[in-house]
Amino acid sequence: MKNRWIIFIATIITITIFVNIGYSVPAPQRLALNHETKECAMYWAGDEFTYYELPRGWKSYYINYTSGFVETEIGNCSINPRTNGFEECCNQLGYTFVSGNIGETTKEKLPTGGLGEALLGWIVIGGLVFLFIIVPIIVISLITIIIYFVIVRKGKKGKKK
Repeated sequence: MKNRWIIFIATIITITIFVNIGYSVPAPQRLALNHETKECAMYWAGDEFTYYELPRGWKSYYINYTSGFVETEIGNCSINPRTNGFEECCNQLGYTFVSGNIGETTKEKLPTGGLGEALLGWIVIGGLVFLFIIVPIIVISLITIIIYFVIVRKGKKGKKK
């Protein structure tokens, strides 16, 4: 019985660690188009520390990284993200390529400086820890307990008869 609890706790810790690693991955590059000015550019939204806002008038599009294919309202194009083929894609769409990341407005996700901002940062971090670590542990624990009582207890009742 003790071995089951050790395996159960180790499984929950492992799952929680791997689930939370995914939240610190940088955002993928995307294709951005401005239909009014007929401009096209690469857009990167940022990572776990910084967020770059898309300027007004621009719309971003998902790149299928296995095929490099991008679907837009005005047509489709192909991008090789490893060679930074955004300019080729813009030419395929008939738009002017704008070099660099067009995400100009920077917002820090974690506030810095001053006691009030530091306190707010700790509140944000505490909320994130609760949301992404404590809540999954509670949910997984409850599911495991329910499964245990439904499967194991029914199995024991069936053997007693």
